[in-house]
Amino acid sequence: MKNNSVSINIKYKLIHEQSWVNIDLTPQEYFDLEEYEDIETDSIPLFNHALDYIKTDKEKVEITQIIIHDSAKQAQITITETFWGNQDNRIIERIDVGTVEEGELIIVESKIKDIPLIYEVIRFNRKEGILVPEYHGFITQNADGSESEEKIGYTRKVIT
Repeated sequence: MKNNSVSINIKYKLIHEQSWVNIDLTPQEYFDLEEYEDIETDSIPLFNHALDYIKTDKEKVEITQIIIHDSAKQAQITITETFWGNQDNRIIERIDVGTVEEGELIIVESKIKDIPLIYEVIRFNRKEGILVPEYHGFITQNADGSESEEKIGYTRKVIT
């Protein structure tokens, strides 16, 4: 594993608090690295969300932010998640600078129904300063543990 220039900072804000809590992680603590894998800003993380790296007060978290910075390549990924409705809903904003995937992605996940559990998901990319919808669908958790996806304008399919 090479690349000592990558740093990871997670910060989060609790509901009704003004200050942020900071957590600095090593790449080995944040990424799911293979034995000889080079560390890159876009390496695969151990978890999909910053909330999964937080050890205390998870249920009180209102906003999280992950900053993955490579000082040698001047590349940075910033992922901000804002929660509401007991963390059943979230907006995820990802901004990539100096990376292969340079740009901005915004995902809105809203819980629509408890039984069966249904989420509405909308993904946007910012292109030339304008948010462009990329995906819109509903994800249903089925009784057997599988998930069904209904894309707007598409037919239903099962995700395994």
